[in-house]
Amino acid sequence: MGPFLLRLFTSYHHKAFCDLSNNCLYSRPIVYIARSSQIMNDVIEQLQEMSETVPVPLELATFEQIVEVEEEILIPLPMELKEYLLYASDVICGSLEPVTASDPNSHTYLPEVAAYAWSIGLPREFIPICQQGDSFFFISQEGQIQLWQDDEIYEDDSWESFWDWAEDVWMRS
Repeated sequence: MGPFLLRLFTSYHHKAFCDLSNNCLYSRPIVYIARSSQIMNDVIEQLQEMSETVPVPLELATFEQIVEVEEEILIPLPMELKEYLLYASDVICGSLEPVTASDPNSHTYLPEVAAYAWSIGLPREFIPICQQGDSFFFISQEGQIQLWQDDEIYEDDSWESFWDWAEDVWMRS
């Protein structure tokens, strides 16, 4: 886990990862964490194996940068999007470029991508995770990924989690 995960709180039913100021990254049922963590770890491992070497590599976001992004867009990021930004946002593979949070000058910087997506009609409650021209894959607060294109949400293009989308779409692009 990253350096910001300074304390792990565990109760009978929940885990929460918090910094020393008690700012918690997330709190989820233990069973959900075990299942989603294994999927996340497997997908991240595959992404890292597929990652292209580039002259100027991307950097992973820090906890502080994620908090800054949330403050800029005025919406909390779903847990799996935070996990991606912390552990896999430095991966370059395929033709898709998911959002990032470490470099405000990047064309994939989440607040800039979100501002554009919202300005052309993506409903404000959704957070874009990847831009393809004027189409966007987005995440809901519940963590579901869908495609928004031509002012329409495509119900048939839906994934239960960021990691399902990464495996089915990003890694195959």
